[in-house]
Amino acid sequence: MDFGFSIAFLIMVVLPIWFNAQESIKKGRNFLMCYLLSSLLVCGTWLAFGMWLGSLMWIYDFIESLNISWWIGTPIYFVLGATTAIAQFLVIAFFANLSSNYDEEGIIKVGLKIPNFIKRYLKNKKS
Repeated sequence: MDFGFSIAFLIMVVLPIWFNAQESIKKGRNFLMCYLLSSLLVCGTWLAFGMWLGSLMWIYDFIESLNISWWIGTPIYFVLGATTAIAQFLVIAFFANLSSNYDEEGIIKVGLKIPNFIKRYLKNKKS
């Protein structure tokens, strides 16, 4: 293994996992669950970032294959890139919510919070 890769892995993966887990352990949380959820958060974040970069390369190849002018292709590239960035943030938010709930409340839960204006339309209407 290359020395530079070892240092990068230490700085970008191991230290964030350790730091995040130590914050939970200070609050009296389970040692194993702290490291598991912290690892999920850090690795999920890097995985989402890698998938976003891969999607940007795929979008570029897709627009190239259409043989359209870059005056039209560039806005399409930015719109699709922003859409995949939103998907990346949703994946990261899922893992962050999971870790944060265990860190603060000591329970593992993943809840979907629906805004009130949407709940109003989901309720059964009485005739």
